[in-house]
Amino acid sequence: MSWSITVSSKTEVAEAWFDRWRVYADGADVLEVELTSESYIWLQNPGEMFLRVYLRCGQLGGGYLSTKEGCAQPESIGYILQKCEVKHDVRCARHSRLAHKLAGYLRGRSLLVLEEFTVPLKSSYCKPDSLVIADGVVYVIDVTVVSGYRLKESWDLMIAKYSPPEISAAIMDVSGKRNVVVNEIAHLPFVVSCKGFMLPDSVAGLKRLRLGRLCPRALGVLARCGSLACYDKYMQDT
Repeated sequence: MSWSITVSSKTEVAEAWFDRWRVYADGADVLEVELTSESYIWLQNPGEMFLRVYLRCGQLGGGYLSTKEGCAQPESIGYILQKCEVKHDVRCARHSRLAHKLAGYLRGRSLLVLEEFTVPLKSSYCKPDSLVIADGVVYVIDVTVVSGYRLKESWDLMIAKYSPPEISAAIMDVSGKRNVVVNEIAHLPFVVSCKGFMLPDSVAGLKRLRLGRLCPRALGVLARCGSLACYDKYMQDT
């Protein structure tokens, strides 16, 4: 499919790219939510990554990746990237890389980060991806990669998961034992779609923890590359 449009400035070029890109089949989910510029600014900077990766990230977002039968399920990019049981390990690796990279960025800001820290409860435990302690506040950060249609829903679910009084009290208790003063708990889920689109609330949370714009941009690209790994594995094995 080809298209053309007349533009007269760099701003119009960026807007034309984004507007045209998001209307195609599997890219239509970005119409459903408000997005931050960090989710798509990489389109204007192809020099920041290998050309092949840049082109394939564009294909992923626009719905141009072809699929084939073989999974005994109605086939779609969404199914391959989010649900296919055969690719469960690859999806887990995508999540782990994102969570570890984010924790590394936070440590780079000299913040106390408790990565995959087990919080004991009365009859079980919880294990958020990271607990970050800064300025008397313990931030609960859980990373989740979801469909573009479920960004806000997943944000709400992640907050509800760690908000019960028993869990909040347990998190405050274990955080206070790290020889730091903790007076408050805050929830900052990092919610990103399998195509690398980030919820504005998540990006705002990272900025609250003193992470610049380059960090969420890099995390978005990492999510896309993880999804491409899922897709490649599916196409090889089915």
